[in-house]
Amino acid sequence: SDEFFVRFVGQLRVDAGRVLRGVHAVLQWAAEACAAAGQRTRAALAKAVAARAETRRSLEAQVKQVEQAVLASEMALTRMGRWLDPATGVCADKYERTAAALQELQACRRRLQELLQRGARSSQTLEAC
Repeated sequence: SDEFFVRFVGQLRVDAGRVLRGVHAVLQWAAEACAAAGQRTRAALAKAVAARAETRRSLEAQVKQVEQAVLASEMALTRMGRWLDPATGVCADKYERTAAALQELQACRRRLQELLQRGARSSQTLEAC
């Protein structure tokens, strides 16, 4: 009976050694897989940050162009206001079209500025990662 327990304990030690070697192999694989995933994640985040920066630059350029168009439309309306003859309606249709275009440009500018602000918050979040 003692001999059985001695053999049983010996076999347990052998089995435990096999399990321990398997655990070490699994831990090594997990460490390598986590390191590789971390590198891929950092690369993806860097790429996303760069893409956001490019988008921000593009939006800033578009905002600037729309602002210039708004200014030009405002100046055009001011000039047309001098020519506008309420009695005859001369230039009234052109004035109304320009005023409508100005409103659309102003709305476009607001949307672009909102997108720019959201993009800035998104970039800050990505950079924090």
